[in-house]
Order: sequence, then structure tokens, then C-alpha cells
Amino acid sequence: MGEQRSKLAPLLALGSAIRHEGAIELTRKFFAAVRGEGVRPALARLRIYNSRLCDDHERPVSDPHQQRDVLFVSACPGGTRRYRCDHAIEALAHIDMSADLLCFPARSPEAWLSTSRAVVLQRVPSDARVRSFVEDAHQLGIPVLFDIDDLLFDATHAAELDAGSCERAFERQWATDHARRIGETIEICDHVIVSTPGIDDAVRARFPRAVTTIVPNVVSRAMLEAADAAIREARSDGRIRIGFFSGTPTHDEAFASVAPALDRVLTEFPDVLLRLVGPVAVPSLLAKHGSRIERMALVETSRYAKALRDVAIHLAPLRHVDFDTSKSALKWLEAAIVERPLVATACGDYARCIVSGETGFTCESQDDWYRALARLVVSQETRDRVGQSANASVRENWTTMRVAELWRGILKTTTRSSELQGAVVR
Repeated sequence: MGEQRSKLAPLLALGSAIRHEGAIELTRKFFAAVRGEGVRPALARLRIYNSRLCDDHERPVSDPHQQRDVLFVSACPGGTRRYRCDHAIEALAHIDMSADLLCFPARSPEAWLSTSRAVVLQRVPSDARVRSFVEDAHQLGIPVLFDIDDLLFDATHAAELDAGSCERAFERQWATDHARRIGETIEICDHVIVSTPGIDDAVRARFPRAVTTIVPNVVSRAMLEAADAAIREARSDGRIRIGFFSGTPTHDEAFASVAPALDRVLTEFPDVLLRLVGPVAVPSLLAKHGSRIERMALVETSRYAKALRDVAIHLAPLRHVDFDTSKSALKWLEAAIVERPLVATACGDYARCIVSGETGFTCESQDDWYRALARLVVSQETRDRVGQSANASVRENWTTMRVAELWRGILKTTTRSSELQGAVVR
């Protein structure tokens, strides 16, 4: 039966996409991709999209008739879903609240609605079915919350995406359309959960009537366990690697901004290597370093902690635009749990989370970047001290247990409001 379902998964996934997007809209996007980048890349995009939907469709789901406190409906796979949904579910378990996750549009959430006390839509773009679902929830007195961890909810911020990912007109149009639809969903929800103060400010400015709560990104128990194993099992070849991890092709400009400092370090310290993980372009200034620049494909979740530990110094460069400065300090969290120091641009969450010189380094200028990197390169004692201090800070302040009470407060407020006021119609 499992094999039979696996063969049917692509058809089921495609059916889900058609129901959500519409056959005409999917066809339009496909031909826009063909015009923008050619037949083969467009087909590759289609295969990746369908593969993602297949994975989502085959993810185990709970019995729709089983009662739960929160139903998470997620339209954004990968790390975002883990941080914003899986980690939230773990946080709720700390306070004895139950939750389930459905991947959208692979799964339609209607059957789970009446047995849920609250619903969280994570990056779910609006369409007729989504609007109908929210209306049904409100008629049942069930609050609908929206969770977002970036600024992709209006055209202004969509235009700030790194040109590395949106250099083609059709991609910019997709980002703009997607942001508009995300904004339309936010407008009909009762509460907005965001990950940083920067996103909170932007949501309040765009939606003056919105009720918001900041629930920061935190690390899970599984992440800490994997990190501990990576630390115990680590083997060094004696080389010092500076690493940059890119999960999506949206970091080319940010990474290029620190190329002058990296060039100085690579020139002055011939034993240092630069490791680039994921889709990021090598700036022309660094190309001369040739084989000292190691390239790695995206790393599977099961091997991610080891890959983080294999790098001695981590980087988090950011552009000084709202889209970047509103990001969570994820790279700091991930480096910290494997006891590695991180050097970041001094803005946003990175400036708030890091005590520069103690739990990491934050930099304003190229000279700052050079001095921080050079200091870490020449001193293993500094690397160890800063990495261990960062680890202690994350374990004390940035775990799922630390946000559990935030979730309790959100659900207490929203469910009480629904009980007192009935359906919320916006």
C-alpha cells in the first residue's frame, strides 16, 4: 500500500496545487519561467515544486476527529517550517498543549477545523479557499492567527529581495504577487505572530489594526542533541575554515559586501579556507583564491550540525535594507549550538542577541570585519571562548521552553476574545 501511495503522490500533489493556484495560474507561471530562463530550468523548477508537494502530501497527519489546542497550517517548507511550526509545537508541549501540523496546499485543512481550538496559518497566501476557511473558522468562534518571519507581505519589501534571486522579471513579479496574497491573508486573521521587532514594526505600519506578538526563533531539543553529538564526534584536519551557509539564492549581495575583508584575510593567512554551503555566488574579488574556496551543496537536516561544527568561524553579512535587518539571528543560533563563533553585520536581531567580543562579533565597517576575522583566525582560545559563551547564552535564553509562556499568553488572549466576541469579521 505504501508503494502504491508513493506512485500516486505526484498526481495527488499536482491536484492539490491546481486546487490552490488554479490550472491557468500554474500554467501562466510555468510559461513565464520558460520565457525568463529557458525550458530546462523551468522544468527543473516544476520538478522541485512537485517533489516538495509530494513530500508534504506523504507527511503523516493526525486523525481529523481528534481534539487539539492548535492546528498549524504551513505553506512554507524547509527551515522556516521547522522554526515556526515544529518548534512551536514543541514549545506548546512544554505547557501541556496539543498541536498538529498540516502542509498546505498538499493537505486541505477543512476537516481538522472543528476539532481545533485555534488555527495558525504559517505563510499561507490568500485565495478563495483560504478566505472561505478563515470565514468558517470565525463562524465557529475559532481564532485564526497568522505567522510570518520575513517582510514578504507587501510589494515594497518584495522589491528588497536580493537581486541574486530576483534578477529576472518573472521572479520579481512572482515575489510581488506572493507578497500581495500574504498581505490579504494577514488582513482577515485575528492575530499576527512575528519573529523579530523589525517585522513587528513593519506589520503594524502596514496593518494599523493588527494585533501582534513577537515569538522569536529558538532552537529545539533535537537541534541541541544533534549539536552535542557533532561536538563529541568532531575531527579536525588542522585547517581553519571560515564558512557561509546559504539556504536560498537570496544572499549574493550580502555576501559580496564582505568580500574585501575576506580577501584581506585569505591573502594574509594562506592556511585559511573559505567554505560556501548552498546557492551563493563567489564574488569576483575572491575568485583568485581558487581551490581555497570550498563549495558544498545544501546539507540534509540529519548532517547539518556536523557541517556547522566543521567550520571554525561563521559569517552572517547583511545588507542595510529593511528586508535584511528584520531577519532573525538564525546563523548565530546555529553556530552557537555547535560552539562556533559568528561574525555578523551590526544590525537587527544580530545586534540585539550578540554581545560583541563575548558571544560573537558584530561589525559596522570592512575594518571591523577584518579585525574580527583576523582575531579569530590567530587565536583558538578566542574561538573556543566566544563559541562556548554563545552556546551558554542560547541554551539559557533561546530554546523552545523559553517561548512556551508566550504561546500560552497568545492562545489565552485569542481564545478568550473569540468566546466573548463570537466570530471576528474584518
